Amino acid sequence: MIVMMIFHVFEFERKGKVIESPALGTGDIERLKKVFPDNPIWKCRTGGVGNIYIPTEAEAKALYDALVQYYCANDLNDAQYPTGNATGSFLVVSNLLSVFDDLIAFFEKELGFKKPEEAERVISAKQKVCSERKAAELQEFRTKVLDGFGALPDLKKPTDEILLAWLKGKLAQYEERVAQTYQHPKLAMTVDPRYRDATFKIEILSAVLALKDDKGLNLKDLVTKALEKYGDDFDPSEYFTACGIIAHYLGTPFPGTKITKEPLHAEAVA
Repeated sequence: MIVMMIFHVFEFERKGKVIESPALGTGDIERLKKVFPDNPIWKCRTGGVGNIYIPTEAEAKALYDALVQYYCANDLNDAQYPTGNATGSFLVVSNLLSVFDDLIAFFEKELGFKKPEEAERVISAKQKVCSERKAAELQEFRTKVLDGFGALPDLKKPTDEILLAWLKGKLAQYEERVAQTYQHPKLAMTVDPRYRDATFKIEILSAVLALKDDKGLNLKDLVTKALEKYGDDFDPSEYFTACGIIAHYLGTPFPGTKITKEPLHAEAVA
């Protein structure tokens, strides 16, 4: 599968160096143009395939001021929408709140723009409320995920040498699947479900094969680390599926699950 994605950036030259804004998807640009249809920045010089905007400082300031004014006057939210210009079996998402936050922070850090004092107070207050809400939602999410995985039985390393050899072969297959991507690993984790699936299975199976002295692999502990490692790219349903497949291959499927593939079938591709 060939995947193409076009990102959009605002580009500036400062002290002989090219500075680029945070990358935006096509969906982000479409929404910004809808909110600010007459902003001067849309008439600026462009490069690339029309995805690189090269505004003057005055044009950039016009967008910055519009962003700040809109932020103060409206309740932005982090509802997700599809963005990017891509072909492939994945979906990249964004949200308008993050776009506003990222662009305002970029203009202030790189171009030295500053908000009026009252606007600074209003936006800071809104950002604090949003941050506290996100922290509470994240904690609730983590608690549910860890409780769910904590209820699953530990995975045990088998003693059968034939099965162990077969499992090492499966691990090599997963590693080959990951190696075949031409994308940066971070992007692949975000946009490619097959890459995530193989990555999760490598992590789980490697941990099982590394077990010693009849110890079990505690999935709550494993998922605690995965939550920190993968952040927003961690999908508990995908991780559960990966754990379930490995448990099946170990000969100890999770209670209530059913997988039709035979664990020692050489052509298994799960």
